[in-house]
Order: sequence, then C-alpha cells, then structure tokens
Amino acid sequence: MKTIYKYPIEASTHMELSLPAGAQILTVQIQDDKPMLWALIDPNETLFSTRILGIYGTGHNVPYNPGKYISTFQLKGMVFHVFETCL
Repeated sequence: MKTIYKYPIEASTHMELSLPAGAQILTVQIQDDKPMLWALIDPNETLFSTRILGIYGTGHNVPYNPGKYISTFQLKGMVFHVFETCL
C-alpha cells in the first residue's frame, strides 16, 4: 500500500531530495509558513533515489529546459515555481 508523505524544502535555486524509489511528487504548498513537498510513496521501499528540484522566483532566470513542472507556491510576498530537473 502507498502513503502520502510530506518533506520540507527550501526556497533556493536547486535542492536535492532523497525519496523512496518510484515516489510520485504530487505538489508543493505552504504549511505553517514553510514550503513542503508532498509525494506518494511506498513506505516499505528500501531503495532511495536523489531527486533534483529547480526552484525559481517569478522574474528570475530559468534554464531553457527546467524540467517537469511540479507546482507554484507563494512565500513572504514572492512567488516560486518548482520543477523536477533531469540530470
């Protein structure tokens, strides 16, 4: 059976996040004034993979191919857009 877990993230340009293999990233939202990522995971999975997030503020430079769009969130008057980048 799968479960939805949440993970804290930083509002920075790039972030590495270790998730169970096969995890499906669902969204990023603000909870208690902090950005959180929700993912559908198998809690019994023993293999983990590193996922790379690109987090870009509105009006900031974004690579030509930033990756798969995940979500947009607002924090302290700024708007950020989250992508899962491809290595």
